Amino acid sequence: MWGIEGVRVQDFHGTCQQAESGPAKGAWVVPTYHPSHIQRGAANLTDVVRFDLERAKAIARGGAGSAGGASLIPKTTLHLDPSPLAFQLWASTYLQELKCNPDGVWLGVDIETEGKMGKDEGELTSSDSSTQIQRVNFAYRPDEGLTVPYEGPYIPLIDQLLSNAGTVLMWFKNYDEPRLRLAGHQAIGTDIWDCAWAFHHLQSDLPLGLGFVAPLYSICAAWKHLAKIKGREAEYAAWDGVHTVRCGHGIVRDLIGAGLWETFYRHTHIREQIVLRPAHDIGLSVDIERLDRFHDRLQQEIAARLAIIGDSEAACTLRPKHGYPEKPEGAPPEGLFGKAKEKGDQAKADYLAERVKLVERAVTIPVKVCKTCGKDKGIGPKHRCPKYLVEPSLFTDGLPPNPEIVTVLRQEKRFFWALPFNPDASQQILQLIKDSGEEPGRAKKTRRETGGKDVLKHLAKKTDNPIYNEILVYKAVKKVDATYVVGTRNRIWADKRLHPYITFRPSTGRDSCVNPNLQNVIGGEGSLAEGFRDCIVAAPGCRLVEFDLRAVESVETGWCMGDPSFIRLAYLGVHAYLASYLMDKPASLDWSDEDLARYFAEIKKTRQDVYKPAKVMVHAGSYGLTVQGMVEHFPQVFASLKDAQRVVDVFHGLVPKLPEWHGRMRDLAHQNGYLGGPFVDDYYQLTRSGKHHSYAWRHWYWSVLAFKPMTQMEYRKAVIWATKRGLVDEHGRPKGVVLLNGRPFRAQLGEDSKRAIAFYPQSLAAGRLKEAQLDLFHPESETFIGDAYYGKTPFRVPIHDSLLLEVPDAQFDRVVETVVEVMRAPEMRQPCPIEWGIGSHLAVDVAVKAGRTWAKMEDVPIPPMKAAVAEPSDLPAEESELKDVADLGVMLQAAAVGG
Repeated sequence: MWGIEGVRVQDFHGTCQQAESGPAKGAWVVPTYHPSHIQRGAANLTDVVRFDLERAKAIARGGAGSAGGASLIPKTTLHLDPSPLAFQLWASTYLQELKCNPDGVWLGVDIETEGKMGKDEGELTSSDSSTQIQRVNFAYRPDEGLTVPYEGPYIPLIDQLLSNAGTVLMWFKNYDEPRLRLAGHQAIGTDIWDCAWAFHHLQSDLPLGLGFVAPLYSICAAWKHLAKIKGREAEYAAWDGVHTVRCGHGIVRDLIGAGLWETFYRHTHIREQIVLRPAHDIGLSVDIERLDRFHDRLQQEIAARLAIIGDSEAACTLRPKHGYPEKPEGAPPEGLFGKAKEKGDQAKADYLAERVKLVERAVTIPVKVCKTCGKDKGIGPKHRCPKYLVEPSLFTDGLPPNPEIVTVLRQEKRFFWALPFNPDASQQILQLIKDSGEEPGRAKKTRRETGGKDVLKHLAKKTDNPIYNEILVYKAVKKVDATYVVGTRNRIWADKRLHPYITFRPSTGRDSCVNPNLQNVIGGEGSLAEGFRDCIVAAPGCRLVEFDLRAVESVETGWCMGDPSFIRLAYLGVHAYLASYLMDKPASLDWSDEDLARYFAEIKKTRQDVYKPAKVMVHAGSYGLTVQGMVEHFPQVFASLKDAQRVVDVFHGLVPKLPEWHGRMRDLAHQNGYLGGPFVDDYYQLTRSGKHHSYAWRHWYWSVLAFKPMTQMEYRKAVIWATKRGLVDEHGRPKGVVLLNGRPFRAQLGEDSKRAIAFYPQSLAAGRLKEAQLDLFHPESETFIGDAYYGKTPFRVPIHDSLLLEVPDAQFDRVVETVVEVMRAPEMRQPCPIEWGIGSHLAVDVAVKAGRTWAKMEDVPIPPMKAAVAEPSDLPAEESELKDVADLGVMLQAAAVGG
């Protein structure tokens, strides 16, 4: 595998093969990840490395000879491109075994296309446009696989096999299944199980490629690299089918054993078929003219920002690298400006074309010179010295000598095209930072110099140099234009609708959205997000309706930490409650709900200066975002660390159970290695053990704590400091310091510390929303509304904690009444202690908005569940997505966006 392009460790870790060359020839090798990769942030692979090492030990115990690994690898028969008759006989055998055991014989099906061959399935995206099937792979036993080319007489046999199959196993069926149906195979088995998402439900924090998962369920040799070796492509394909079957049986067994099967079946398998796929097929209506006007508006904004950047003192770039010896005639070459115009970025193309200029510079140029003949022009590797330039004394037998070519540096005048500063070029940004006398940042993992957004934000605040902020705004507008406007324009189908894909990627059980990511399209009036949302419209005679689980994650946080007062405040408006203390006019919990709601509404309306910091604290601080993180991600809200710390201190003083719950979740995640598990109908086991979950979801953790090495001097100082303050343990060590192999390490919060806190509230909110979808759109449900859009589903897309529907006016009242009833219903999987006095099971209120466009929606009055002014959380599931939200929240300078 060494030297084969595209082969990575995750495609063959834990596999068994003999070295074919070198001093270890004949020895068995089990590859795994390098320890430094784990240390640089891949802590989720820690147990994978441990697994690989155990496998190597098992082979070593089998003996040092060649039989050591061979005795453990099961023998497998591969049928590579058999004749049509042999394929038909193989299919007949499968169908006979299926008839005898319809529940236990599963058919693994896998296709190969030009875009898929040899790639990691976990990294394939819906943007892959390759639809031409090259071959189809099958397996129904773990020791036998078959692959046939997709051509001629094989195609009807493939169709016959698929139409008569029982349970079918696929690895990312959202790739294979649509392409098979597009090719005419409308009947594919009695049911199709997606083994990749089943594994994700079992191990939500691990890669999902088949090459990564297969070694966890069978002792096997590496095979993914065979796709890159000419003549062995069929062997690679056949192994794909075999491993799909092996993994499928193992994953289902493990899900059932862990008590997680039912949730995968309902929330992923069933929901994908009856909720998400019909919604994707119908899609969202896009006003193309409005989208084009929004694009023009963004291009104007980009042009304005580029003009400011171009007028700054940022250095230009000279092209080509060594210039032209002679002054070029005519216009600059087209390739000089990149592909901005082709990508729809006319403003960038015009900026480069208008500001480029021809300049003359004296530069040091490396020049190749022939010392033999003295020529210094046109010297190449095939240079031969002209005889008339060579000294006669150097000739041998009438032939000139071999030329001696050297490279010398010369000062020469050359002509260059001077391009204006390019804010999209990372190297130019780095040079700008250095030219300004500042230091670039360092990438967290690679430690290389970086001029990323975080660095630019820091420099903008530190130096007051407007160029940094202009670059940030330019990048935000450019990203929205490229991703959400031009990208959407390119993805619109012939029905003038956008068809985003819902995936299950987040490790917390939430849904995510791609092509484009509609989850992050949030922002206030005049923002980039509002401009895009205004382009998403309802069909004539319909309205877009958004049903939001009001403050659901705050309610779930209160439930998890056992604080009914916090739940009450979450219903009413915990942001305003905190704000009342920040403004020294505190609300009292002795007041009635009506009085609190009235006061909270007034605070929200008149005191945004304290309401905004309170809102950030409740949503982000509740999930462990540090004081530094608040200032970094919300600089417009918190001017300094001192301001953010004050809000944190006040909030923790009002809700003392919150930091206690944070500590408990971190401790449980660190001790158990995971949070969540099968459902039990007991409040205290669900919220205190860390081993159960209302929706049977589980998340694994490997770096709740991180350990930073200390020098002996640092350790001695820490001992003295802690001893004076009584902060030592029974062994005389400072609290927070551990000894590993005799070396002192300071324990600190790791990458998983915030994820451990966020897991339960986010996954519970996600589970509640998924159950609501099943209640509303399952054909057998008593509250079924899946026919409300002219006989089809009105559901369009889940957005964080809400559902976006497109509802005909004639069905509006029926749909609103039904959805509110379902989403407000007490969740029987979330019991509440009777002493709380809020009912036997937890309920969450709903807010409803409707309008002809997604941007212009108004509140829909519904009967009150409780007096409530709480508003939905508009923060993303992952901290890493905060940057996208910030981009979409950028406000445009000129008049209103959209059209």
